[in-house]
Amino acid sequence: MRLRQAAPKITADLFHSSYLENFAVPSTVVFNPLHHKRSGFFQSLALRDSPHNCTLTAIAEQRDTMLTWRLTEKIGVGLIVISLALSCAVGRAGGQDKNLLDSAKKEGRVTIFGSIQDDVMRSIQSSFEKKYPPVKSVYWRASTTAVMERAMSEYRAGKVSWDVFFTGVDAMEIMRKEGMFAKYQTPAAASFDKQYHHDFYSPNYRSSIIGFVYNTRYIKPVDAPKSYWDYVDPKWDGKTTMSDPSVHSSIAKWLSSLHLVLGNPSKEQEYIQRLGASRPLLHPSLTPAIETIANGEKPLGIGYIKYVCDLGKSGAPLDYVRLPAYLGEGNYIAVGSKAQNPNAAKLWIDHWYSRESAEALAKDCEFVNLRGVYPPLKDADKIKFVEEDERTANDYKQLGEKYGRIFRN
Repeated sequence: MRLRQAAPKITADLFHSSYLENFAVPSTVVFNPLHHKRSGFFQSLALRDSPHNCTLTAIAEQRDTMLTWRLTEKIGVGLIVISLALSCAVGRAGGQDKNLLDSAKKEGRVTIFGSIQDDVMRSIQSSFEKKYPPVKSVYWRASTTAVMERAMSEYRAGKVSWDVFFTGVDAMEIMRKEGMFAKYQTPAAASFDKQYHHDFYSPNYRSSIIGFVYNTRYIKPVDAPKSYWDYVDPKWDGKTTMSDPSVHSSIAKWLSSLHLVLGNPSKEQEYIQRLGASRPLLHPSLTPAIETIANGEKPLGIGYIKYVCDLGKSGAPLDYVRLPAYLGEGNYIAVGSKAQNPNAAKLWIDHWYSRESAEALAKDCEFVNLRGVYPPLKDADKIKFVEEDERTANDYKQLGEKYGRIFRN
């Protein structure tokens, strides 16, 4: 995986590989006390006990003096290298260098298109503008489909008003293939595990995780399903809900990625057949499905786990099934290839990947991928995320027809 080269970072591995060369001790110096008794300083002390070995003593002392000088010289060079590296890193503190910051200030504005709720975006915008007062941010929000359609219409018409765009990876890939994005890798990528890195975008900053959600007033935790296969046990037939996979892309993608957690495609097909036979109540999207669980109409269903946290704030009696692994979609952010303010766009993305922004998203119950930041949901730190297979528009059309025959017949 190739990432844009960022400022040098002093890590244990880097120290022991490249910087250690600047600390290389001459091969004649051995840091073994037993060996030193036979050479170097210890040897010169022994020679002094003999009046007939004054010449040898002088030679030994001269050699030790030279080795000490050479070692000191090596250490000095190494310290200079580390000092320069740290200066470079400090020069890029916060993920941006001075040239980027100065250019962004001259542009003075950044426009973002996305699908995150307005309240959490206002929090991130506020922290951004407080940190970079000369740069104002403007946010336009809509559903993934609507925001993508507007962005693509502007791009094709040559009248692009947005500088930054973010949403789920499938929509992003459709737009990227049209040349709508410029590659940018934030220096803050170093704070994200490699599994979240992408060859083109900065890392997957949050994951939209799908699992099994249940109403604790009707199902006790001890009685809730314990696995994927438990969920399709006949005892739950007619008691569950989900979005309609013939019209809702998110659940279609989830179903078509089940082989990643079940083991193989044949188990996936068996599972989907059993799920379809269980007669779930279908909704046009996952939000009304979760609402059906919260109000007790159906006590169990498939939905975004974040809603357990989100609706729980208002007292909804929801919990989620603890699974060995959860499927979900990655979310990315990109600079527009026709952005009017490309430097302000990069500055925004650097801020987007900061701990401050991640904590704002997590507080809003999002599963962010910055190390050590979690939503206020029990056992959130134990969740293992598996990113679903990417799908094209043609894939979704075929999947919709396939699942329509299974779930609607």
